[in-house]
Amino acid sequence: MERYSVTCPICGSKAIDEYYTEDGVGIVEEYVNCSCCNYSDEFVYGHYKTSFGRYEFIYDYSLLNDNNAYTLTVKKIHKALFMAHRNWHKGLRERLIRK
Repeated sequence: MERYSVTCPICGSKAIDEYYTEDGVGIVEEYVNCSCCNYSDEFVYGHYKTSFGRYEFIYDYSLLNDNNAYTLTVKKIHKALFMAHRNWHKGLRERLIRK
């Protein structure tokens, strides 16, 4: 397991990134968690999960075969991240904190 800090895409504070590697394969598991705004991004053996506020996006490699579905999913995630980032900096933080 290796660990380092990255910048959270929502609140801009330090998020912890932990990842596990296997020889000859590369990264097989990766977890990014921000304790400030509860942003979470996970990659585990080809399955992705991004969650923050009331949003939770789950997808896997099979989505990559269908360009339309992949493009729509990525657009939804980026739009939701943009809105969450904007709301965080406007002071509307209660919308993002999961209880």
